[in-house]
Amino acid sequence: MRLLSLKSFRFALRGLWRSAQQEPNFRFELAVAAVVLAGAVWLGFRGASLAFVLLATGVVLAGELFNTVLERLLDLLEPRLNRLAGELKDTSAAAVLVLALAAVLAAVAIFLG
Repeated sequence: MRLLSLKSFRFALRGLWRSAQQEPNFRFELAVAAVVLAGAVWLGFRGASLAFVLLATGVVLAGELFNTVLERLLDLLEPRLNRLAGELKDTSAAAVLVLALAAVLAAVAIFLG
């Protein structure tokens, strides 16, 4: 058994592509990630600093993808307006916000340090 089959990899890429096409927040975060990574390379980040920026960027993007999954699942299960579903969506979005703020603060600490 292969660790990651080509078929699974294609499904993952399709999900990534679909998210980039359909989710404005994900597109925005991809653009910010590109700017941050370009800045890190331009400033000469190497080793652990560059690895940390890459990891923080990946965590925020993955968080947004999980948020999208939860929102779509809730829409599927409860297509009508529902107070609890709305609270779950808001909390999931808040989790992404916390990840993004932590990544920004960590990046600022690295850029200034």
